[in-house]
Amino acid sequence: MKTKKILLYWAPVVAYAAVIYIFSGMPNPPKVLPSSFPNSDKVYHFIEYALFSFLILRALYSSKESIKIDLRLLAFLLALGYGATDE
Repeated sequence: MKTKKILLYWAPVVAYAAVIYIFSGMPNPPKVLPSSFPNSDKVYHFIEYALFSFLILRALYSSKESIKIDLRLLAFLLALGYGATDE
């Protein structure tokens, strides 16, 4: 796989993981969206990690020749594992 292709697909994954890490380390992160209903933070976390799973899936599909398992499951498990270690 070429370096340019790796950067194109994996750099967004790494950057997004860094953003998650930075914001989750803040005691009072800035509010991007209003908390207009109960448990809205749970919905925002779901959206946050769904986007992260999508970025991982996109990167995995770019290198699918070397991966033999279901990429959707792998992307979900990677995002889940990252979220579990981050929280």
